[in-house]
Amino acid sequence: MMKTMMMVSVQLSLLFLLFLSWSPFSSPLVVLARPTTNLGSSLVRRGYDPADPRLPPAVNTVCPGGLNATTVDDSTSFGADGDVTLTIGSCQSSTTNTTTTTTASSSSTTNDDSPSGLSSRQFCRTAPNDCVRRFGTIFQSSGFVQKCGATCNSACYPGSGGPDPNDCEHIIAAFATEQAQLFKLEIVTKYFLFTYKSCGIGIHNTIAASTNGCSRTMVYDYVDLGAVARYLAWNCQGAQGAKGGRCTGTTGVYIPQVPDFYIDVYPN
Repeated sequence: MMKTMMMVSVQLSLLFLLFLSWSPFSSPLVVLARPTTNLGSSLVRRGYDPADPRLPPAVNTVCPGGLNATTVDDSTSFGADGDVTLTIGSCQSSTTNTTTTTTASSSSTTNDDSPSGLSSRQFCRTAPNDCVRRFGTIFQSSGFVQKCGATCNSACYPGSGGPDPNDCEHIIAAFATEQAQLFKLEIVTKYFLFTYKSCGIGIHNTIAASTNGCSRTMVYDYVDLGAVARYLAWNCQGAQGAKGGRCTGTTGVYIPQVPDFYIDVYPN
C-alpha cells in the first residue's frame, strides 16, 4: 500500500509539472522580465540628439546656427522606393520676428491655427500664389500662408565639393511620386530636409509674425521645390566655385522685408 501511495504521489508531481509547461499562466513569467532598452542600430528615437551618427550628415548644416541651433523631431524614409530620407525639425532663431510670446495683453500675436482661432481673424493678407489652380482646394480655407509659385533669389555657397546633381535628381524624382503635391510646414523655423547619397535638399519656414494673429503655417508644393532644387544643384557646383546654394523668397506676406521661406541644396 505504501508503494502504491508513492507511485500516486510521483504521478501527481509529474502531472503538476506538465500542467505548468502548457498552462497559459506560465508565459507571463517571461514577459514580466525587465524590458530591454536596446532598440537596434536601425531605429532612431523621435526628438533625438542632432549629433546622432545615424542621421544624414546634412543635418550638421541644415540650420544657420549649426548643431547647437538644430532640433530634430523625426527621420524617416520618403518616396516610392523608400531610399530617400526625410528629416523634420526646427532651427533656433536669433531674431524676434520668428518667435511669438503669448500674454493676456498680446493675444493678437499668437499663432492659433485652430478653427476657432481662424474664424476670429480678420484682414489676414494672403500671399500671391497658384496653389489652388494647380493642385486643388486642399488648405484653401485654412488661413495658412500658401507660397506656391512664389519667386526666390538664388546664390551659391563658395567652395568646392558640392552634391552630385544626379543624386539631387533622384530626390526630385521622389517628389513626383507623392500623391499629395502640397505639404505644410506647421510652425515657424520648421524645416524639411530630404537626403540621398551626396545630396541634401531643405526648405525652411521663416514667416514673420503679423500684428493680428494671422497664421504662420506655410503651404508649398513638391513641383516648385524640385524646380528650385534642380537649378541650385546644377548651377552651384565646383565648376562654379561653389558647394551648393540657397534660394531665398523675395518677400514676406506680413513683413515684406522678411522673406517667408528659403530653399537650400547642401552636400550630404
